[in-house]
Amino acid sequence: MAEPEAELRREVRRLCAERGITCVVLHHSFTGGVPDLLIAGTAVLFRELKSASGRVMPAQRRMHEVLRRAGADVAVWRPAGLADGTIAAELDRIRPR
Repeated sequence: MAEPEAELRREVRRLCAERGITCVVLHHSFTGGVPDLLIAGTAVLFRELKSASGRVMPAQRRMHEVLRRAGADVAVWRPAGLADGTIAAELDRIRPR
């Protein structure tokens, strides 16, 4: 994972921990295209982490579509989402009460 993506992962994991949300880093060795994170609170999110200029690869797009067809909440998060509060808001939405 590129350094900006690693920093984003650290920040997302910190935000999850502050909210009592489980955040699991998924390992890509077993199949291509699996999102970086599984985040579980009152709902489950699959999130791919990318730098500001990082590209979603074809295998990732295919896996995201498979997960969406199964009803999963799948999206790509970028550093701008930290700055504008989008990531925090999505985590607050699934925060256990």
